[in-house]
Amino acid sequence: MKEIIIKTELPYNYRKLKGFFISPGILRLFYDVKSIEVAGNLSYIINNKYNAILYFSNVDVVWEIYNKNSKLKDKISVFLYPLNDNTMLNLNFQTNRILPLKRTLESEVKAEVELLKSLLDALRRF
Repeated sequence: MKEIIIKTELPYNYRKLKGFFISPGILRLFYDVKSIEVAGNLSYIINNKYNAILYFSNVDVVWEIYNKNSKLKDKISVFLYPLNDNTMLNLNFQTNRILPLKRTLESEVKAEVELLKSLLDALRRF
């Protein structure tokens, strides 16, 4: 599995951010999502192609994405903790994809996290 680990500080309240990471909205950071359907309790279908299952506790959030053959395709692990008015984010993205090179995939994930930081910073200002 290819693995990318990102540690950064997000300029937003921890409690409000955790809701984003346990919603299917996080999947839009990593996939070109045209549709997300609820398949069951904490289970979603992305683009009628992938099955995403959510596991979470008080300290972390884990999304496992399976293809139609029930093989693990990607795993997104998020660990959030408060730091003053901000939130520290440890994001671990693992994939079994064949095509993306690790460097290209890592720059894509970092770009999406930077976009998220910019959006949160704008929300905080206005």
